[in-house]
Amino acid sequence: MDEKFSADLARAADELLKGAIELHLHSAPSIFERRADDTLVLAEASAAGMRALVLKNHEVETAARVQLLPEGGPGEARAY
Repeated sequence: MDEKFSADLARAADELLKGAIELHLHSAPSIFERRADDTLVLAEASAAGMRALVLKNHEVETAARVQLLPEGGPGEARAY
């Protein structure tokens, strides 16, 4: 893949994330290995311009975990 195509593809992906809502996201803590914890994925989503994340977990409910995360201001992603 050439560099121009890669750069164009990355820009297109960045644009698709703006305002997006991730409907099914598994993050740490978990009994399974996860790439990042709730706080980091929320920060990354905000940096990408996403609107929201819906946290999922196989072991416990996520409503309490969401309450521990920052609510976010204008332009920042929210967790549900």
